[in-house]
Amino acid sequence: MVNNAYMIVIGQIQGKIKGPVTLAGRQDSFRVHGCSYEVVSPRDPGSGLPTGKRMHKPVTVVKDIDGASPLFMRALITNENINEVVLQFCHKDGAGRDMPYYTIRLLNAGLSGIRMLRKSDILPGAASWPSEREELSFTYQQITWKWEQGGISLTDDWKAPVV
Repeated sequence: MVNNAYMIVIGQIQGKIKGPVTLAGRQDSFRVHGCSYEVVSPRDPGSGLPTGKRMHKPVTVVKDIDGASPLFMRALITNENINEVVLQFCHKDGAGRDMPYYTIRLLNAGLSGIRMLRKSDILPGAASWPSEREELSFTYQQITWKWEQGGISLTDDWKAPVV
């Protein structure tokens, strides 16, 4: 079975940016087709010892182009603060329902880039896409990763020292 992922975005000025999902419990969210992020710790090439603070790269999300696309572009060009971005990753239970297993939550975020992904022969698998897609890149002050089974979580805030 295919795992699903959903995104909720709440802007400081625009409020909740409504997505096209109509499923019960997921109304107004966005279906996420791809997601990536990276955290790196700079290292001395000779010793392998840390040489500075960890660096968070943008969280990148792929979604369909839809009616909210101009709203995301508005948030980008006006530098609107994004109060919260929630990415929820789900797997199917025995009855075929989406059950959350992993959540990424960004606070005090901003859109740092939007890239259109057009259907073409260049992108592998793109011919099967139902519509064109876009890649949204979010920078953030705080990120929380949570494994839902057991409630295992970690929060990192670049304004707060790591203890």
